[in-house]
Amino acid sequence: MCVRMMLPIGLVVLFAVEVIFGVVVMTKLPLGRVVGPRVARWFGAEGSASKRVNEFEICSRIDFRQAQSLKTIALVSYPQSGNAWVRHLVERATGIYTSTVYPEEKGNPRTAKTFPGITADYKSGQVICSKTHRFDIEHILEFEGSILLIRHPAQAIVSLAYKYNELSLEMSAKERRTLTQSPRWRFFVERESLRWRNLYFQWLQTAKSPLVVYYEDLVSSPNQTLQKMIRYMNSTPVRQDLVDCALSRFPPLKTAKQRGRARWWIPREYLHENPYTQELDSLIMEYMVDVNISLTDKGYKPFPWNSTVDVF
Repeated sequence: MCVRMMLPIGLVVLFAVEVIFGVVVMTKLPLGRVVGPRVARWFGAEGSASKRVNEFEICSRIDFRQAQSLKTIALVSYPQSGNAWVRHLVERATGIYTSTVYPEEKGNPRTAKTFPGITADYKSGQVICSKTHRFDIEHILEFEGSILLIRHPAQAIVSLAYKYNELSLEMSAKERRTLTQSPRWRFFVERESLRWRNLYFQWLQTAKSPLVVYYEDLVSSPNQTLQKMIRYMNSTPVRQDLVDCALSRFPPLKTAKQRGRARWWIPREYLHENPYTQELDSLIMEYMVDVNISLTDKGYKPFPWNSTVDVF
């Protein structure tokens, strides 16, 4: 009788010891440490981790297509207008690599790791679209289609100023004010706003039936906008599970807090003062009018006017 009573007691003790051991191990483990299957089984870590991995694996299989099997599509934008973000989304939502028209990027290890598809020539028909900021007519005519990704110039120019170190995070508010009231800043904005105008004006006038995508629409309605781009490229049916997975990995970042947490985003400081003088504001508006006239003449909806420079 004693033996029969001690057997269940022994099992209870062993069970309790295993649970306590698991708690101790979990509390001592550094954040992110991979746990053993027994501990993971008790606390459900194994199942939840597998679920997250499987969700991301859905849109992680990206490859080239057979040569000359795809149309040559340009992903056109003024710099700092979301080109890299769109490429991440498109690659994961279609399973096809993107490329670039710039040969020098192929020699950049960081870029090649982020976008392996740049090893392919943009005219090879193996990639779904290719990044370009060029707007010479000969270049435009190389493509069978194009997506014009348009961001408000007031935001894009400030973002580019940080990239070129015209503005920097180390500057004080006084130093930024001094710079943005200087002839150097005026020259930078005059040059870049004209470049913004010429790029979109030339593509709208020359390209064959481009698809116009506003950066603001991609932020506010990412699902519909991404699907519209995929349908335009017409290389693969739209798969909602891939679209959802792509947007889960690279979601729109609408606030400074969200941008600070994102591993793929380069954190930058928000501006709290308008860096544009009244004269420069008027110049930017004039160029926006030129582009909007071209848009409406071609049957596209006008570009949204309102913008704040704190989001870039």
